[in-house]
Amino acid sequence: MEAHQKARKMNRLYDLKIPVIGITGGIASGKSTVSKILMNQGEHVICADSIVKEIYQQDSTKNLIQRIAGKAIDDKNEINFKILRDLFFQNKQIKLELENHIHPQIERYFKDKMKSDLQRIFYDVPLLFEKKMESKFDYIILVKVNEETQLERLTKRDNIGPELAKKIIKNQLHFTEKEKRSDFIIDNNQDQSELEQKTLLILKQI
Repeated sequence: MEAHQKARKMNRLYDLKIPVIGITGGIASGKSTVSKILMNQGEHVICADSIVKEIYQQDSTKNLIQRIAGKAIDDKNEINFKILRDLFFQNKQIKLELENHIHPQIERYFKDKMKSDLQRIFYDVPLLFEKKMESKFDYIILVKVNEETQLERLTKRDNIGPELAKKIIKNQLHFTEKEKRSDFIIDNNQDQSELEQKTLLILKQI
């Protein structure tokens, strides 16, 4: 744990004055469940995915999607995320334009969710390593599963075929690489009771 901290040159997220603990993993690995366990313990957790969902509801975002991926906007001006995700992973230009629109706005939404009396904060960031954010966190918690479990959970959760699921998983850094850069690792191949025990143990260590 200390080795990872020493290896990282700290440049804390948004210049915050309190410790920031990152929660990451792979898609369908169980990050959201870990976040809920921490919230139930009274910890303040902010979820990057929730912020992104809010940004997607802006008219400016829908207008952008209408322009670059019109098929993903229905007659009621709502986003069909299944179609959008297909296009996102098939078309690099759509991926680039969406990311360039969304990412600059995240800081403002993040700070809106802060409280003045916090002693520390947990931030659930699915693509923490992919976006090269390691230096922004005091500690990093990795939630991992084996590939077979991940594929099964993702296809069932999002009602998608195995080919698209594999493409989404392949687009993320492999767990073995993420493990090398993490301070705490939670193996989530067991049941939720086991996951909760592991999460609470890490919370005590932090």
